[in-house]
Formats: sequence, structure tokens, C-alpha cells
Amino acid sequence: MRHFLAVALVLSAACAGPREYRPVSESRNIITRAQLREYAASSAFEVIQRLRPQWLRLREEQSLDGPDDLAVYVDNARMGGRESLRFITVDAVEYIQYYDAAAATLRWGMGHGYGAILVSTVPALE
Repeated sequence: MRHFLAVALVLSAACAGPREYRPVSESRNIITRAQLREYAASSAFEVIQRLRPQWLRLREEQSLDGPDDLAVYVDNARMGGRESLRFITVDAVEYIQYYDAAAATLRWGMGHGYGAILVSTVPALE
């Protein structure tokens, strides 16, 4: 009887309907070019503030020796903190990606206690 109940429970869960499918382009950690086009914003800061405001919030208190802001990179070159996003126009942006503290430290090294945002630009035509 227990075996029958376990099988019935598994089958009912499987038949409950499809799970939410989220393609890579709709990841919570990335804003695509298509999403950028949907919003009339002039800067990367405005787009992030609208679509992923949690990226801009500092998570927890850091030590005196730790970073004092979220790191921002444009094509892997460090640009500064959150305020530098105000100077990045969305016209040339391919995508914007958020990295939590651990992922940012793995990618760029120490000093990313609040994480990082990578802005990837559209390659220039030659």
C-alpha cells in the first residue's frame, strides 16, 4: 500500500502541469538587448533600476577593509561603482549581467564583496 501511495504521489506531481520554463535569455542574472529595447531608458542605471533593482542594493555590511560599492565592468574593464552605470548609454549595450560576490571574486579576483555588474557592448563595425 505504501508503495502504491508513493507512486501515486510521484505521478500526480508529474501530471500537475509543466514547470515554469525560463530560457537563458530570461535569466534573473542577465538583461538582454531585446529587454533593453523594450524600455525607453537612456542609461544602464535606469534599465537596471526598472528591471532588476535588487542588483543595485548592497546586501550586507562590509568590513572597513572591504569594498564600499558594487563593482561595474564594461567589456571586462573596471569602470567604478554603481554610479558609473549612469554614464553608460543603452544604445551600445549587448547585455548586462549581474555576478554575486562569489562569482565576481572567481572571475575578477578579490574586492567584490557586493558583487559586480558586467556591461557587454555591441562590437563596433569596421
